[in-house]
Amino acid sequence: MRFVTDTAGRMSQMIAGMLDYARLQNCSDAFGSVALEDILNIVKLNLQPLIEESGAELQVDALPTVWGDRTQLAMLFQELVINAIKYRKPDAPLRIHITSEPVNEGEIRLAIADNGTGFDPANRREVFQAYRQLATPRKTEGCGIGLASCAKIVRHHGGIIGVNTQPEEGATFYFTLPVPPLA
Repeated sequence: MRFVTDTAGRMSQMIAGMLDYARLQNCSDAFGSVALEDILNIVKLNLQPLIEESGAELQVDALPTVWGDRTQLAMLFQELVINAIKYRKPDAPLRIHITSEPVNEGEIRLAIADNGTGFDPANRREVFQAYRQLATPRKTEGCGIGLASCAKIVRHHGGIIGVNTQPEEGATFYFTLPVPPLA
């Protein structure tokens, strides 16, 4: 009975994840100026129990205002912070550092770096594919939609997403977003 209940719970999670992924529309009706510091405050509030339980330390540099969909950007940051927590080293305090820098006119580059388990750089494209999870020594929850959703959100905003990583040295997920148009 426990096996059936656990399986049903995993299936429910997978279906919810698939629905969230499918809902990411390619329309920009909801685009506007979004203060990323406000988004991070929402994410920290949403994830407070998980952050406290994991002992994660979030260091957030000054963040800009960007042009985008507020709900999708909250999903993007939340998923990347959850990913860092999920793949933390069990024997070291987790540190997550969020930074931003202008890359060219009209675009900003953001990075979310962690000191977690990292992974083989040969898999850096695969992690953004839907329903794919890398094999890890520790069992992790999820169905392989989180980072695929992040990639879809960034593409929807006209940006690029990537990752720099090494096994046991953590990962830095980076992406670009547009800045608000001049009035």
